[in-house]
Amino acid sequence: MTGGMSLAIKEIRVAQQLRYTESILDSVKGMRIRYEPSIEPLITDIPATYVFHRCTDLEAVTRVVSAIHDSGSKVICDYDDLLCDIPEYNPCTTERVTPETLGKILEKFDLVTVATEFLKEKFKEISPKAKIMVIKNRVPKWMTMVRGVKRNKKLIIYTGSSSHHTNGLGDWTQAWVDAIKTLCEKEKYTFLCMTRSLPEFLQGIENIKHIPMVPLVEHYYRKVSIPYGVEISPLLENDFNRSKSAIRAIETAAVGASFVGTGFKNSPYNDFCYTVPPDAGAEKIVYAIKKAQTARLEKDMIIEDHSTAQDWFLALARAWDAKEKPEESK
Repeated sequence: MTGGMSLAIKEIRVAQQLRYTESILDSVKGMRIRYEPSIEPLITDIPATYVFHRCTDLEAVTRVVSAIHDSGSKVICDYDDLLCDIPEYNPCTTERVTPETLGKILEKFDLVTVATEFLKEKFKEISPKAKIMVIKNRVPKWMTMVRGVKRNKKLIIYTGSSSHHTNGLGDWTQAWVDAIKTLCEKEKYTFLCMTRSLPEFLQGIENIKHIPMVPLVEHYYRKVSIPYGVEISPLLENDFNRSKSAIRAIETAAVGASFVGTGFKNSPYNDFCYTVPPDAGAEKIVYAIKKAQTARLEKDMIIEDHSTAQDWFLALARAWDAKEKPEESK
């Protein structure tokens, strides 16, 4: 039930914050939390809120949610992707579900949480009755401690998940590949690829170094320890990518580096970092990487005093009041 591609973001976005929330809610009646890694929980008769992630099996959701409701408890499900509109090039197509089926699934829960307003609106289109709340992705405050570190402007990093670069070029274009090749081979930039494996289309280019993917908490420490000057994030223009958060850019803003992503209508990277259009040529991308300024850091991008846990506290409260105030999801 849980997408492998989203395990890392689930841990920082949902699991860690719920563990903290639970620690401060022990004595609050009706606020007990059961964060579940699968859709087959051990259901008890103690009132609680069960929290799932990326559920796509209508039969299992119907059966389990009914049993949970019968026990006097509530159910929240968190989503970080538009699972009914996954592009063909994305290996997450194994998780794709039809809009009709996903719409029925969303309506089963007492509350659905998502990372972006765009994803919320797309879900409302397929499931008008669903109660949906946005909880933005944030990064730990301690990441900002290195904002004064001198940045190596000729050190570029890429940390995209496998879903963005596995099949063919994925979310890359040949222009992005050519731009990296130009910078690494002609201008002696170094390109760090912090991914599960080095994408085939980057193999053979000089001055490219592969850094194997590590668990999320270690990923943040490792990323903070590297004085990279620019992070890049190529994206193709589609609703699946419009639904995503700008978590990579937020990480880079936190450490005080520059960021270059693809910009288009409702792109997650618009407004607070340097962007290039989807059809940008290699020369324009090279220019952007050279000239990009430090990504803008906003207060609501940082987990400060467990601010995301406060969001989850509100989510838990709304789940228990879901049937009485459906207008809140509008």
